[in-house]
Amino acid sequence: MQAGAGMIPENNQNDIDEKIWIGFTVTKTVGNAVIRNRIRRRLKATITQIAFHKYPLIKEVVIIGRFNALLAPFKDIVRDLEWSLKNLNNAFFLHQKETDNG
Repeated sequence: MQAGAGMIPENNQNDIDEKIWIGFTVTKTVGNAVIRNRIRRRLKATITQIAFHKYPLIKEVVIIGRFNALLAPFKDIVRDLEWSLKNLNNAFFLHQKETDNG
């Protein structure tokens, strides 16, 4: 058996034609279906608070839910997600720069 995963497209605010794909997954080890769905809904709600135009290199993201996402204050989840996206975008930028230089 596998845990459910939902994937939804969100418009990237840089360009209306570009899409960013965001996947959500919460494994069964986190809890029963009710707990997993509550965590997934909280994580999906954070997406509405993120300005994706600040992260132009990110095109696909999978967010893995942990039990703490159920208990943490919403603003902390948003802050942590923004921090993660910023670091991911910076890593892509550095990788792209290294690839372009040789």
